[in-house]
Amino acid sequence: MIRLASARSKVTVVLLSLVLAGCSSHEASRNSDEVAAHHMIIGDSLEQAGSLQEATEEFTIVAQLYQETDVYRDAVRRTVMLLLNPANPVASDSSAFRWLSLYLMLPAPENHGDWDLVAALFHRVGLLQTQAVRLQSVADSLSQFIRKQSVSSQNQMQHLQEIENELAVTRKELDRLKAIDVRLSGSRRTN
Repeated sequence: MIRLASARSKVTVVLLSLVLAGCSSHEASRNSDEVAAHHMIIGDSLEQAGSLQEATEEFTIVAQLYQETDVYRDAVRRTVMLLLNPANPVASDSSAFRWLSLYLMLPAPENHGDWDLVAALFHRVGLLQTQAVRLQSVADSLSQFIRKQSVSSQNQMQHLQEIENELAVTRKELDRLKAIDVRLSGSRRTN
């Protein structure tokens, strides 16, 4: 009988431990949802205030630390959008691409409202294309300038060569005149 009571008390302790563990994990999950939601609210406020770097940090915190929460998908999406925003001091196409790759692997929600993300991506692509055209124009201008400089440099080198040739001819003439002067000076002394 003592063994039976001891066995029952052990089972009771184990069951009670499991129930409490379940409650505490449920409590931790609810707490995680609240903390993640708090970060999302802060991120929203910062984004509205124009503090894009800080907003990015808030959404990234949720995306990195609270993957099991209801707001995780939205946090990843918002992180991508802020990283694509050229006005954001921490904008990074490579980081946005990493987060976007993760986002695209997430299961799609029932209300597939990702058109704002697609629009942001197209907007960013448009900006990059405009920048590429502008950079190509600058490259073309620099190339044309270099060609002109090259022609100018060739002309200057040719002119310098002509001057050096004239100088060589003048030195030879000067040496010839010195030799004549030495001979004339020598013949005057002898006379």
